[in-house]
Amino acid sequence: MVNVLRLQNLGWVNIDKDFDRSPTVKELLVETNKKNAVVSIILRWNNVFIMADYKNEDGLHAFTNAEKTPFPMLEEAVLIAISKEGDDYYLGTKSIKLGDKIIEKVNLEKRSRDQLLEEIRELN
Repeated sequence: MVNVLRLQNLGWVNIDKDFDRSPTVKELLVETNKKNAVVSIILRWNNVFIMADYKNEDGLHAFTNAEKTPFPMLEEAVLIAISKEGDDYYLGTKSIKLGDKIIEKVNLEKRSRDQLLEEIRELN
């Protein structure tokens, strides 16, 4: 998986300033059809990329909880799930409005490495 996504420059961004809107989403969980998927979200209004915090006891990927900063309600976002099994790559994306559902389902489908990279580039 390391060879699929490379971050050239990492910087610190204080995104808390963008989360002071009301109402807010207190919880966002993501279910995938691949157990080893890595799930992330792109928050469109400020181009922030966040990886899921953890998997809960039901195996759902979690982004927010009561102790963390919640997301603004009804903002557009894109969920991204990536998995690799042997030499096979899988990708799933889903455009959402935050707050529409507590649990979102992302279905991963097999892609070639080049297809996966191209689809990720298109998300920029």
